[in-house]
Amino acid sequence: MAGALGEHDTLKERIANLVQSEDEQVSVRRSLSRLEQAMDAVGSERAFTRPYRQALDRFRSLQEEREALAARRAEYQKWIEERARLMEQIANLEQHLLRAFHMVRAARLNEMRIKVRALDRLAKEISDEKPHKTGSDPVLCGFCG
Repeated sequence: MAGALGEHDTLKERIANLVQSEDEQVSVRRSLSRLEQAMDAVGSERAFTRPYRQALDRFRSLQEEREALAARRAEYQKWIEERARLMEQIANLEQHLLRAFHMVRAARLNEMRIKVRALDRLAKEISDEKPHKTGSDPVLCGFCG
């Protein structure tokens, strides 16, 4: 139905053109002349100063810029992924460091306990020795033997 309606409008236009120009060829030539003028105004790929070529050049430039931006975005995405990987590695290393710190602290505490016990034993041994002949402190008396 739509095709028939379009053909009907085209037929009306042809009849109107024939009535005005009395020749269908004159109307076709006039239409072709208008189309050529419009094409000249728009230009072609070879006409540097015409709108079509300028739009085409701008389009190509924008495509190149888009490709460059896509490459940069991919590069930034790699940096973000690398940063995340390094942050995870840092967190793991910090946990290992904290464990090592606790182990060293525990070892030092144990070492200190051993030293304190040894000092306590020495102090007990010293205090368990018989009293000095003169009754004075054995540390202060340098003549006792």
